[in-house]
Amino acid sequence: MLIAILALVFVHYNATGVWTFNYEELLNTPMSSGVEYLLMLGFFIAFAVKMPVVPLHGWLPDAHSQAPTAGSVDLAGILLKTAAYGLLRFSLPLFPNASAEFAPIAMWLGVIGIFYGAWMAFAQTDIKRLIAYTSVSHMGFVLIAIYTGSQLAYQGAVIQMIAHGLSAAGLFILCGQLYERIHTRDMRMMGGLWSKMKWLPALSLFFAVATLGMPGTGNFVGEFMILFGSFQVVPVDYRYLYLWAGLCICLFAGDVTSRLLRLKRKARLPARNCQGCRCVSCL
Repeated sequence: MLIAILALVFVHYNATGVWTFNYEELLNTPMSSGVEYLLMLGFFIAFAVKMPVVPLHGWLPDAHSQAPTAGSVDLAGILLKTAAYGLLRFSLPLFPNASAEFAPIAMWLGVIGIFYGAWMAFAQTDIKRLIAYTSVSHMGFVLIAIYTGSQLAYQGAVIQMIAHGLSAAGLFILCGQLYERIHTRDMRMMGGLWSKMKWLPALSLFFAVATLGMPGTGNFVGEFMILFGSFQVVPVDYRYLYLWAGLCICLFAGDVTSRLLRLKRKARLPARNCQGCRCVSCL
């Protein structure tokens, strides 16, 4: 990204004779379509790694699984959202024509991220890696919203980022509390924890349904606005794909909910290990 920023400043100098990093002046930099597209890609790739966008997402599950609770909360609640802000604040305004040309590709990457994150979440046994893949899936919706050009979708993206930041942070805090007590993040080893943490089932249910996007929660409002905002601008054939993406996010969120609710299964019995038991989605 630093190279792209310096290249933009150099292009501005060649066109105007002025060296500057002033945002307002860089907005009006004249450049050819090819140069604009290359610079836009430089900004996009940098923000896509941070967001993260499939296939540049590989660092996120590993980072969450290795990070302490505070690091995971900071990463999911704040740092991922800075990438979406960067796209809205810099990439689109600085390179409007190139961004419009690149929009179909970016939206397809968002759809792929929704499906990929959902299916990878099904395969996880580490609870922090599972939540990390939910972030990949949710941020796919945000990427779609950013490149639709719809005001309604933009508003939905902002709501989605705030809601996901709160719900994901809550889930990671619960993971930290679990790990402090049972010293494992393997969901196959969890179950019957009511006798140790009576407050956990209610909190896990609350944050799980928030991640699920139940009506009345912020995730539902954000995703609803993103889908309807996208329907205003995308071709009719793509709308069915977005509907399937919405169904997919519901399926994987249902799986997340069912796995988290296993923590209160056999609630009246003493806590015990459940190694060998398989987590089965309620859906």
